[in-house]
This record gives sequence, structure tokens and C-alpha cells, in this order.
Amino acid sequence: MSTPSPRASWKGIIELENIRVPVQLVPASVESKDSPFTQVHAVDDGRVESKLRCKACATDVTAAECVSAIEIGKGPGGFVHVTADELAALAVASREVVTLDQVGYRSSVWDAKIEKAYYVVPDPDSDGAAYSLLLAGMMRAALVGFGKISFRTKERIAVVCPGIAGATLMLFTLRMDAEMRDCPDFRLPQADNSHVDLVAKLLSTVHRKTVRAGRTLADYQDDYTGGLQAIVASKRDVKASTLSTLVQDVKTSAATVRRRKVA
Repeated sequence: MSTPSPRASWKGIIELENIRVPVQLVPASVESKDSPFTQVHAVDDGRVESKLRCKACATDVTAAECVSAIEIGKGPGGFVHVTADELAALAVASREVVTLDQVGYRSSVWDAKIEKAYYVVPDPDSDGAAYSLLLAGMMRAALVGFGKISFRTKERIAVVCPGIAGATLMLFTLRMDAEMRDCPDFRLPQADNSHVDLVAKLLSTVHRKTVRAGRTLADYQDDYTGGLQAIVASKRDVKASTLSTLVQDVKTSAATVRRRKVA
């Protein structure tokens, strides 16, 4: 089932040398919370709020008493306060312009670095000519563009490339190298060639079955979420039925009282 199109997350220019393409970025995926649950008071279903509490003096504080800070050490004086004006002064060009100052192959992107995908759509106020030109050029050259993009408080590496079947441009944000972990060190035994052949044949057999059945990645569904939704639906129906019964009982009681008064 499709979901409503979200609002643009970013508006600006994608720039390749003297080509400037006005665009908007629309998230290609739906953001979901790690947990669908909300903490409520069991007695009255009131939401349980988290208070702002200072660990140093063990007192509750208001939002107005809080400031943004960067930790540089432990104990008193271990934080450097950063003001809103100082943050505003950090404006970087990539907040408004993605400059494709490197060009390469899509295969050079390590998939583990991919953070998020966006549909790149032409700015509604543009005629789309520059967009079409960049998309068609990338398709013909079989090359993609690399640059940087900024969302609020962080810069990310940006990869701009044609989407499926070249119908649209896509932008993928990548994590910086400093954010990546090294692969754990481990040793593997040498695989026996005859066993490798068997596994390769097994993969080919399952592939043929997949193709014959017409299966795609769209066939995978979140069974946990589906089961949870079924639980909620059944309990909601019970609540609705109980409420309906209570309303009917109240109406019956009221009618009985009115008849007695008339009598």
C-alpha cells in the first residue's frame, strides 16, 4: 500500500560545473520509530511525561534553563556552551547548493555507507530542462556525481545518480569515513571447490524458483507489525463493543425511569 507523498526535506541547487538544476528532495522511505509503543498510566491512559532533571543538583529544570553544549571532559567545566548565534554563523554552502565536484561510477559506493535515499524532483518553479539534461547525461555516460549536502546540523556526502530505469534522479546520503567501523577480524577455512559448486547450483535453483513464482522484494512484509496491528484492532473492537453496550444500558435505564415517572 502506498503512503502519502511527504513534503520536501530540502530545496536548493544541484550544480555540475556551469549546469545548475533547481530541485527538491523528497524522502524515498517512510520514517519509523524504533518502537511503536507509548508509555501511559494504566489507571487512566494518561501519557507519562519525561521531566527535565539536572543530574548535578538533582532538581527539575525548565527548557528555558537549558543550553546546547559539547562535552569535552568529565566533571564541572566539562562542557562548552554553544549559542544559537554561533550555530547560525556556521552556515555552509551545502545547505543550499550540492556541488558535484567529483564524478565516478555507482559501483564505487560502499553500500554500508548509505544512510538515506531521496527522490530528486524538479523545482515546481523551474521548467525542468536542466533536470532532464543532467539525468539524460548521466544515463548516457553511466556516471554519477558526488558532493556534499547539509541537513540542519550535519554535512553528508551526497551521491546523485539516475534512479530505476532512468525515470528520475536519486540522491543518496553517505556517512563520512570517520563514522564507519572496521570489519571485525576473523579467519575463514579454505572452502572446498566441490562444495562451492553445490552451493552455487543451490543458489541457481532457488533463483529459478523465485523467477518462476514471480516473487519480488515487495513480497516481504513486516509480520511483527502486522501481528501487533491485529492485536490492537481486536482490542479496539472489544472496546467499541463494550462502549456500545454501556450506551445501550444507559438508554434502557433512562427509558425505564421515564416510564415510571409517567406511571
